[in-house]
Amino acid sequence: MLGADFQGSMGGAAVAASIVSGVPFTSFDFMYYLGDIGNNVTLRAAGPSGSALASTLTLLGILGLKCNKHPAMTGMIGLGGEVLPVGGVKIKGEAVKAYGISTFLVPLGEAVPINGLQIHTVPSIIDAAKYFTNQNVTEALGKPCAPPPYLKKVDVFKYHYEKLYNLAEKLFNETKAYLPEKLLKRVQRELFFAKVAASEGNYYSAASYAFTALIQLYSQYFKRLVQQNGTKAIVNLVKELEPYTSLKPQGCGANYWSAEACAAVYNREFRLSEMLKNLKDFLEMNETALMKHLNTVSRIMGQAKARAISIGLWSEAVKQLANIPLAPKLRNLDKVAKEAYAIALTSAKYALSLVPIHGSVGSQISDAVDEMTNAMFNGNYFKVIGLSSYIFETSADALGSIQNSTTVATEIMPLVVGRSYCKLPSFIAYSYSSYVNSLLKTDKLAAEFLAYTALFYAHLAEVASK
Repeated sequence: MLGADFQGSMGGAAVAASIVSGVPFTSFDFMYYLGDIGNNVTLRAAGPSGSALASTLTLLGILGLKCNKHPAMTGMIGLGGEVLPVGGVKIKGEAVKAYGISTFLVPLGEAVPINGLQIHTVPSIIDAAKYFTNQNVTEALGKPCAPPPYLKKVDVFKYHYEKLYNLAEKLFNETKAYLPEKLLKRVQRELFFAKVAASEGNYYSAASYAFTALIQLYSQYFKRLVQQNGTKAIVNLVKELEPYTSLKPQGCGANYWSAEACAAVYNREFRLSEMLKNLKDFLEMNETALMKHLNTVSRIMGQAKARAISIGLWSEAVKQLANIPLAPKLRNLDKVAKEAYAIALTSAKYALSLVPIHGSVGSQISDAVDEMTNAMFNGNYFKVIGLSSYIFETSADALGSIQNSTTVATEIMPLVVGRSYCKLPSFIAYSYSSYVNSLLKTDKLAAEFLAYTALFYAHLAEVASK
């Protein structure tokens, strides 16, 4: 069908429409066709610029809404349903006008004045869908619910916060004498936000702020260690952290929340294994070459050390969540895993159709797909879900979805996560969305990235409840 970029982008269109609508991706066979309107226009137009339109029309079809208005539209679809920027908007607009269409929908920030053409910016396929139908799109998408009170009482992350904050505070006191002033202020800022979030009872946010501070501090700590000991510092750290790439969390199948936490452990184990793989590559360098890459090496070492600590904490969280009486029962695990697997494969295909597979991000996505496929073959559904989450998030990032826009964090995530509260509340979606809401005040880029995790787990919860 025309080419890899067209096939990949249509897959992305289907994924986004499925997640926004709350309908399982695996419940449909999505097929897209383009008609040639002359002068080989179809072949020239095929690609990601038409994917937001395809996703909008798919959303209308899934929701059973009639398409009785016919504007033109351009934009690349993001995996969360956001409409991403494209090139050549003015030229496209002139073509739309020449073809006799009076309304043209474009991504945010790309409106251009064209006489005789009504141009509207649309942040998401939800906004775009309203220009195609006279029916109520908002009503068809469903009304979100508030998080159930018992979900707010689960405080497994209180221990995470205390552990991470104490480690960060101790390391801060040990390293502050040689911390650059800019970094010192940044760490103090993160620790301040951690205490504020903890005082409000938002322990996942508090733990996450402390975790960020810990990464920054460890990076600086390892920078000095590598300067002093060279590759020996890397060898020692890799040896220390390798056991954390293959922990076997206990209690995964006790309930839905422990299953989610178990998936999170596998997600983090894969991230750590990729970091250690990168560190081993630096061992091939001589000391002079290593010092040229010192900042990169120390940053990865800091991330790896903090990640290993988080794996241990999440493994404990699995056990704690397994013993919560009010946690939802684990149901349809195979169905959820198959949904996660299908979304991840399609998201990866979309990303890799536009991003070189031999690049750093492309290789990570490819490695994760291989591991996920092996896990699916072996029936380790918890690992499938964890790796599919990683693939979905990384693919969204690779596609350029994580930009200055906060469409997913402010518009789409609240809808999808809120809908999941109505039937089967996701513990991870709740925790991440709380942190996202906090980050929107301090770091909008990070908020938009983490919104994809909340979105993914909320969608899986919707699938499990059906």
